[in-house]
Amino acid sequence: MILTNCEGPMVVVLSGSMEPGIHKGDVMLLYNSNSQFSIGEIVVYKIPGREIPIIHRVHKVYQIESDSSLDFDQFLMTKGDNNFSDDISLYNGRQFLTKELIFGRALARIPYIGWATIILNEYPLLKYTIIGALTLSTLFFST
Repeated sequence: MILTNCEGPMVVVLSGSMEPGIHKGDVMLLYNSNSQFSIGEIVVYKIPGREIPIIHRVHKVYQIESDSSLDFDQFLMTKGDNNFSDDISLYNGRQFLTKELIFGRALARIPYIGWATIILNEYPLLKYTIIGALTLSTLFFST
């Protein structure tokens, strides 16, 4: 958290909404900064009431002068690269995203390494079988 200034420095991509550049199962490394957002930047946001964060590209940026004349409040509209429309339907009644909803900014992509997480979450029986096998091997084969 100290190096990336981000609560969770990695996120697994769970859908194909960002294809062809980012695939389901890729792991995105994240960071946070106080700099202004720009169109084309890939961000991860989390809407209150939704369990899973969403990773999409900034599609539009609206700036409104804040109380301080040197600063601007930004309002973002995002969109998945593989989606036909923007994400407004994902915002739970909001018109835009604000900085407070941004979980992180994409720094790098590690291809396909997140598939282990996806498979273990989609097939819990497999997860419990692996845990059981590891437990039994520890009990019977430890020195």
